[in-house]
Amino acid sequence: MSERQIEMLWKCTSCGAKNLGRHPVCQSCRNPKDGSEDWLMPEDTAAAATVTDPALLAMATAGADWRCGFCGSDQRNSDGTCKACGAAKKEGRSLEEIERAPAPVPAAAAASAAPARPRPKATPRQMLVAFLCLVSSCGGCGACLYYLGKPEILEARVASVSWEHRVKVDRWQVVGHEGFAEARPVDANGIKSLGPREHHREQVLDHYETEYYTVKEQDGTKSESYTERESCGETCTSSSKSCKETCKPNKNGFATCKTTCTGGGRSCTTKYCTRTKTRQVPRYKDVRKSKQVARYRSEPRFAEFFSWKAWEWKPNRVVKAAGDTTELRWPSQEEIDQGVRLEEGETERSAREASYSVSFVVPGGKEADRTFAHVCPGPEEFGRFPVQSAHRLRVQGAEILEIDPGRDR
Repeated sequence: MSERQIEMLWKCTSCGAKNLGRHPVCQSCRNPKDGSEDWLMPEDTAAAATVTDPALLAMATAGADWRCGFCGSDQRNSDGTCKACGAAKKEGRSLEEIERAPAPVPAAAAASAAPARPRPKATPRQMLVAFLCLVSSCGGCGACLYYLGKPEILEARVASVSWEHRVKVDRWQVVGHEGFAEARPVDANGIKSLGPREHHREQVLDHYETEYYTVKEQDGTKSESYTERESCGETCTSSSKSCKETCKPNKNGFATCKTTCTGGGRSCTTKYCTRTKTRQVPRYKDVRKSKQVARYRSEPRFAEFFSWKAWEWKPNRVVKAAGDTTELRWPSQEEIDQGVRLEEGETERSAREASYSVSFVVPGGKEADRTFAHVCPGPEEFGRFPVQSAHRLRVQGAEILEIDPGRDR
């Protein structure tokens, strides 16, 4: 690749005269070159003279000109001040910077290009409901849109309440069991033998059977013909040389022209021929063989079977109390012990469980009323919801997100 410098032209917009790139002012009217006057590439760059003068070469390779920020005239890169108005170089910009600067964007276009505000992510419940709506027959029905709607604030009243208190009673008592000796606890009593019973089964060798099979074994060698591709010379071609010159402006009245050449060489590819050859390969034969295979039978194994008794905790009963108001009570001790008779050594223990639920109704006016169910974690919250009390609900679909304190209406 070769490189050379050529001189460009520029046309004065004041008088129309054409000037060589070396002149920063018009040689006819003496007006300085400004931004309205572009550098012009010679029509035939190949015929353009190569710059050889040392002073012009230094000017061509000194870098891009700069444009004065006050009078707009173009100045050499080596000039520290504007020759037209005397302004400092730091007040201007190089022609490369001016060319790279993006065009101003109108305010309306900038507003339209602003990124849109990201949409909030859907909750797992919303994603599940959306999937069910998609695969269901209703498609885009109103019910699906209802469940996927935004949170709502609704005025509601308590339609009904329900609660249930449960006392679960376990009893420490003697329990009968049966099993083999390894399952019997160390504190078992009243142990009785029930005789031998099948404990497990074992696989026992019964006899051997002869099994026949066939294998392949090598039986000498044999000749085999095959083909193989081998190198048998070269095929060569020659190409003519082609050169192309490309010129790029230096932004200072000169241009750098580079000549790139391709071709002009000789290329060769390997030539292959197919040849037939012979080789020795193994020869095999089928051989019938036999082996002894073990056969097993299943035999039972017996062990002594027992019955015994042992003390342990067993679920005995569940005593419940329930209601449909916010007045709560637990089963009394008399209710828990009613009809209970303990044998010698027996005792009992109890555990308590509770559940509280509230049903809200939102009047629908001309449409059907809407109902919402709520499960309370404890009696304190349950006490906030007497029947017919008014509350403000924040809901999304059929789910209650938040309930404000009750207030009279």
